[in-house]
Amino acid sequence: MERIEDRLASALDAFSSASKSWAKGRSPGPIQMLRLSNAAKSLERELTDGRGIRDLRLIASTCNDPDLIRTEVMSLLDRQDVPDRIVAFLEGSGLLDRIIRTAEGLDRPARNG
Repeated sequence: MERIEDRLASALDAFSSASKSWAKGRSPGPIQMLRLSNAAKSLERELTDGRGIRDLRLIASTCNDPDLIRTEVMSLLDRQDVPDRIVAFLEGSGLLDRIIRTAEGLDRPARNG
């Protein structure tokens, strides 16, 4: 979970930086947008097939606990102090469910090769 938390913290920091620009009525600069894009891609890779998520899938499977990943993702968001309004937006948009399904391995693209 530590790797996932690090990736999430980086993505949240990049999002926070860009959102401050938007809140001031300005567009984020190219460096902010690049940083946001890189952080989001890194988090996506970690949630798709990173070591932490593979270990979590193994534990969920071994313990026969299909809700373990959802529980851990929600706990992670809480530990990272993600504001309730952002969690509500993620839930309402269906994005949080897609993230969790991806972490669970249900929406992973097939590997070639």
